Amino acid sequence: MITIRMFGPLSVRVGERVLGHRDLGGVKPRRLLELLLVQERAVSKDELIDDLWGDKLPRDPIATLEAYVSVLRSSLQPGVHRDHSLIATQPGAYRLVRERADIDVDRFEALLRALPVADEDERRSMLTEAAALSSAPLLEDERYAEWVQGPRRHYDRVRLDVHVAAAEAHLDAEMTATALDLAERSVRIDRSCEPAYHVAMRAAGQLGRRDLVMRWFEQCERALRLELDVPVMPATVDLRDQLLDERQLVGASSRFR
Repeated sequence: MITIRMFGPLSVRVGERVLGHRDLGGVKPRRLLELLLVQERAVSKDELIDDLWGDKLPRDPIATLEAYVSVLRSSLQPGVHRDHSLIATQPGAYRLVRERADIDVDRFEALLRALPVADEDERRSMLTEAAALSSAPLLEDERYAEWVQGPRRHYDRVRLDVHVAAAEAHLDAEMTATALDLAERSVRIDRSCEPAYHVAMRAAGQLGRRDLVMRWFEQCERALRLELDVPVMPATVDLRDQLLDERQLVGASSRFR
């Protein structure tokens, strides 16, 4: 079984063996695999060549690309015929046959699709698993590559929503320590995410920690000023005041409710 982790630095495991850069044939074949992974469609050879080399083309880019595909197939599935390969050949293009590998992004998406029909306990468990899968940015080691910026921004938004929803679900179940941990992780994804601060403040309220309520409020206020140059929402001020005065919790909305 081929196991691929796309959240965080790319990780490829074949059976018990983890494949590094050299095992995949070097930097360019590894990047080719990443390019195929971020697309859920066939990717034309011209598009792959452009993303791999830009204006600095090798002497024969088509032949070089085909050689990289051959190297990847041999590295990932030694002795497997190309018809059964993880990388399928289509006219003028290549496509990753995703069902032939265990890919964390695909498991993440499957969990999100299952949320609407889950009961409360199942939903909390699935959100926890989805948050664990998405603890780091997509293909984190490809920090500056233009082709990954769009997919990474998309998944940053979704994994933020997942972390906040998981935090809220644990808070509703009075699993306060886990809720606070997930809220802190949400803030690490986006320092200006006010709903994450709401959960953290409510968790602090459940713990009876007025000082912590105030600390989270001040951190939210500072982050919004530095990141967006805006004040906190009136709802955040109201939540602070209620928790400081009455220590009662106020619900927060979530896109996954």
